[in-house]
Amino acid sequence: MERGEGMNEEQLQAIEARANAATPGPWRLDTARIYALTATGAREVAVVTKADPIVRANAAHNGDFIAHSREDVRFLLDRLKAAESRIRELERIAEDALGMLDAVADARKDSENVTAAIAMESVARHLRQRLTTLHSNEV
Repeated sequence: MERGEGMNEEQLQAIEARANAATPGPWRLDTARIYALTATGAREVAVVTKADPIVRANAAHNGDFIAHSREDVRFLLDRLKAAESRIRELERIAEDALGMLDAVADARKDSENVTAAIAMESVARHLRQRLTTLHSNEV
């Protein structure tokens, strides 16, 4: 995936499926071995190789990354779902606000206060532009 591109729903579902299919955690690193801690004991899920000199220099960091990935991916997926839910909620609020502004602007047009109607139309137009930007930059 190119930098700056968003993930589509299919990609997110694939990540979640892989996370759900992996051995349940938590996972822990012990030297070069990664274990899943289960109700029946520790189960080895991966071994960090130290054969390559570059890998050997980073073995502890690589093992730590892998050991935490089980919980980190789940945490990030949950945070993403919460953020997407909040975005949908804010979009609904913005759409409701636009509707109210339109109603106020229409009511003002019927009265003699044309300046207020123009101001309301300007605010509604601005909110519509922001909402359009929100929709075009979906996560």
